[in-house]
Amino acid sequence: MSGVSVVIPTYNGVVHLQKNIPAVLSILRDQDEVVIVDDASGDETKSWLEQTYGLKQVEQIPQVPTPRGYYPDSTDGISQIAYGSVITATAKKMRIVLVALRDNIRFAGAANIGVLLSSHRFVLLLNNDVRPMGELIAPLLAHFDDEVVFAVGCREVEADNHQVVSGKNKLWFEKGLFFHQKADDMSGGETAWASGGSALFDREKWLELGGFDKAYHPAYWEDVDLSFRARKRGWKVLFEPTATVAHDHETTNRSVFGRKQIQAMSWNNAQTFVWKNGTLKEKFLHLLWKPYWKMKYDE
Repeated sequence: MSGVSVVIPTYNGVVHLQKNIPAVLSILRDQDEVVIVDDASGDETKSWLEQTYGLKQVEQIPQVPTPRGYYPDSTDGISQIAYGSVITATAKKMRIVLVALRDNIRFAGAANIGVLLSSHRFVLLLNNDVRPMGELIAPLLAHFDDEVVFAVGCREVEADNHQVVSGKNKLWFEKGLFFHQKADDMSGGETAWASGGSALFDREKWLELGGFDKAYHPAYWEDVDLSFRARKRGWKVLFEPTATVAHDHETTNRSVFGRKQIQAMSWNNAQTFVWKNGTLKEKFLHLLWKPYWKMKYDE
């Protein structure tokens, strides 16, 4: 049986963790683990995790080699690592790992650290405001019998009304930019990208790709870019409609940045995506259309 590491980057999200970690633990199997990467929070995240799960801090931070070009390029930014375990009523034992960062490096960097320090081949990356709804692991893992699968995304529904919001996605180029949105058909199969907030990844392939790219700091488009690069290598990115999570979208980013700054970050990173991944023709069209989009986004 292949083990799974759940990686949860979090920033000032103790309320979300208190609500969602029990649901995460309920879907895991014996010897799976949860790696929570605290991105220099100012709330009670660390103390709550330590008290709730009896975490014990290690004296020496492990120095794990990072792939070339990985972000961050070392584990020097980790201020604390603490370990604990949970034994369920059905005798399942799961490890809990807290990785506390010294400085806030945002979601992509925190996720990369979590994947790097994970113990298992498969990594389930979840936002702190995501809650599993029923079985996830088995239907997601089943796809990895195919060795060219890189990632399998979950079906996401709104936390308050359970309306389907994403999971299977489409990506296209139009008027000088790439656009992405929920696919019209939500049946299982290939998807343009797997969300960084609710998908299972092959850890070895993740590290080979270099994980999320720092170019998209502080947020947006990093997961689209990662899947795009995987697909260019011939790896599959899939959607599994029976694996459902409830998601309270953008709670962290809204509280930190606000609507206007979020829009600006998305616009800037949409341009970064074109320059990094577009063909020569697409880059030329981007230059032609840029004044139009700049005027539209500046409105």
